[in-house]
Amino acid sequence: MFRNHRFLMLGLLAGFAGSSVEANDHNVKVFKNASLIDGTGNGVISNSCVEVELDVITKVASCEDFVVQAGAQVIDLEDKYLLPGFIDTHVHAAWGPLEIDTSSQVPVMSLEYDDKISRQLLSALPGYGITTIRNPAAPTQDGVALRNAVAAGFVYGPEIITAGAVIDQIVSPDLVATARTEEEIASVVAQQVEAGVDFIKLYASLPPNLIEAAIKKADELGVQTVGHLFFTDWRQAAELGIDGIVHAMPSSASLLPAARQGEYLAGITGSQFLYQWFEYVDFESSEMEDAFTAMAYHGVNHDPTLVAVEGLFFGNEPRITNHSLLDLVPQRVRDDWHVPGGLIEGWDDTDFIRAQMVWPKVLELVKRMHDAGIMLTAGTDTANPNVIPGDGYHRELELLVIAGIATRDVIRIATLNGAVAIGRSDTLGSIEPGKQADLVVISKNPLEDITNTREIISVYKKGKLFHSTSKDES
Repeated sequence: MFRNHRFLMLGLLAGFAGSSVEANDHNVKVFKNASLIDGTGNGVISNSCVEVELDVITKVASCEDFVVQAGAQVIDLEDKYLLPGFIDTHVHAAWGPLEIDTSSQVPVMSLEYDDKISRQLLSALPGYGITTIRNPAAPTQDGVALRNAVAAGFVYGPEIITAGAVIDQIVSPDLVATARTEEEIASVVAQQVEAGVDFIKLYASLPPNLIEAAIKKADELGVQTVGHLFFTDWRQAAELGIDGIVHAMPSSASLLPAARQGEYLAGITGSQFLYQWFEYVDFESSEMEDAFTAMAYHGVNHDPTLVAVEGLFFGNEPRITNHSLLDLVPQRVRDDWHVPGGLIEGWDDTDFIRAQMVWPKVLELVKRMHDAGIMLTAGTDTANPNVIPGDGYHRELELLVIAGIATRDVIRIATLNGAVAIGRSDTLGSIEPGKQADLVVISKNPLEDITNTREIISVYKKGKLFHSTSKDES
């Protein structure tokens, strides 16, 4: 379980150590001469000044018309770019060793929470400009405790919006809250909300009646619902009122042309269905058009996690398996990527070839969703196979551009869209007066080349320096 006493002591020490620093901090900072990319979809706004008082942005204006308050700390960003903090909408932050019991016909996966692993995953993210994350599954009590520990300053990492254990019909200790009736699922939702979760995660084997019951209860209690879906398809979930859907792998047979659904279902033998679905889909079919229309009409956001799909479909390539930044992933997590019963166990060369052949269709799916008016976010599925914490986020942005989405739109996906999806657009996601001062300074223009989002100089969280690559930054 979560070691609260340990974090309390670390937090007290951090508080005492930080008190003398705080006394010397300027209450007002002015980021001067910045090339501003504010997250709202605007292009570069040159010669911008952004004033921050304590943790809030108080003024954004042209430096020509800007008067710097006496005593303010001035941070000159000449020839640098200022962006909102990045939001990763899919990080499994409260993590630990996995065990898969294959002694029965249906493998049972369990997780043992480990705060050292969780801290290591979190600590990698600020250096990549990530200031807020959505944690879409966690042992409920541990996920809430980790969120609170970060908020209190006891643990270094981005601000966390967290779910508890995913709700599903299957049994998976600490990973799944099992519910098989409408009454049970309403009860589980209520228990998780009482425990302090920010939103509810609904999972693959839930049929429409259970999805509906969960959404109804979550709505009553004022929390969002997000789904990783299979038995309930995207159109059905949208019409039932779900707030968000994750992963660019629809998988539901009902989204395929009617004449091909039976053949697809008959061919499912393992996780190969994740690529097989794309071998059957027709994006211009009424089934897919109805799904896109329903999601757009009902305001359902979508978190494609393309980098996780790439890591799966190309999981036999050295550029993935021998990534230069693998050390950012705790060794035990890497070990778990290859446990018996894992996601790509049993895949052979033919499986990878077939998966890679449909990869363009995965990218096409995401572009079609964007063009249909479905709000996309940027998430990574960190802690899952072949996803590198932090680095994977910037790969996700690159893949969105490769899919054909305009770079300006991708910056908005990385910032304001994420804030909207987590219900925090009043405080996060853009550089505007009244918003929280989560800021990223980079050295090159990301609108010219999305890979420039990696060129990070410094990161500010709530107006305070969160990460810096420069000794001169303060």
